[in-house]
Amino acid sequence: MIAAFGLTGSLGLVPNLLLLAIFVAAMTENVLGAVRQVRAAKAGANGSVDAETGEPLDLERPKATGKLWTKNVLLFLVGAAAIGIGANVLVSSAEYVAKAAHVPERVIAVTVLAVGTSLPELVTTVTAVVKHEMSLSAGNIIGANIMDMTLIMPICGLISGKALPVTAQVGRIDLPATLIVALVALVPALIKKRFMKWQGFLLLGLYVIYLVLTCFFGEQIAAL
Repeated sequence: MIAAFGLTGSLGLVPNLLLLAIFVAAMTENVLGAVRQVRAAKAGANGSVDAETGEPLDLERPKATGKLWTKNVLLFLVGAAAIGIGANVLVSSAEYVAKAAHVPERVIAVTVLAVGTSLPELVTTVTAVVKHEMSLSAGNIIGANIMDMTLIMPICGLISGKALPVTAQVGRIDLPATLIVALVALVPALIKKRFMKWQGFLLLGLYVIYLVLTCFFGEQIAAL
């Protein structure tokens, strides 16, 4: 939908409202799905499995004491703050170095800023994989992208009070690249019910191709 509206050169009120509606629908489905899983776990015949992932439901959970709640909430807040501060420092430092080296803003945006703002997802996902929390690792990436596109972007448009401009490079490079990456990442996973290693290698290759196109041929493609 974003790619389709992006071809018009801007994202106005209608697409922003539609994106917010998609966000509300996605969050509602996630909450209802979590409620169904909790009820199934409590009802809990042994051997119950998650209807979506096929993984066994975790019926043994730690007792939610006040001390345990306080400890985990504090650790969550400290960890979130550390990730945010670290990413911000990295982005600021790298942006300064890039500008000092006279690197174009477009290149900075798709490399330094993109990598820096993705560090929280990277750290959280790697940690979840190490701890064998596979559903959490995939959900973190998908959830972050859903919020970026269906909540943050339309809110920015609504706050600004005017349509968000879509440049020629964004319309002809970024949006098609986003669509291709989404298809490669999600379609096989929906069919096989899991993410596979070849997807990771292919996505890395697509990212390299995207960087080459946008950094070295962006202006030529935008002028077509």
